[in-house]
Amino acid sequence: MGKSLTPAKATEKIRGLAQDEHLSLYFTSHYRQRLEERQLINSDTLHLLSTGFVYEEGEPSTRNGFWKYKIRGKTPNSSNRLVEAVVIPSFKNKSIKIITIYWFDEKV
Repeated sequence: MGKSLTPAKATEKIRGLAQDEHLSLYFTSHYRQRLEERQLINSDTLHLLSTGFVYEEGEPSTRNGFWKYKIRGKTPNSSNRLVEAVVIPSFKNKSIKIITIYWFDEKV
């Protein structure tokens, strides 16, 4: 199944992927709902992917060979609050699936 990237390597690779002009983003309905509840927009998520940090190793995804990472940072519309998103990157396919987004200080 492979191994999760270190937080530093995951940060570097996700940021690089976010800057790729061929990047494809996939959004779950859960993510879309949470984004609207927090009055954020998709460009906030792209900003987070480009500038945020991964602080923990990834967790295995339900799809074999893929890993879920939590990326955290501030976005233009987050009113100086930290936001965290759960993402599943595919470096080979140049895509990122966004699972959810939430205020980090309200993390349950």
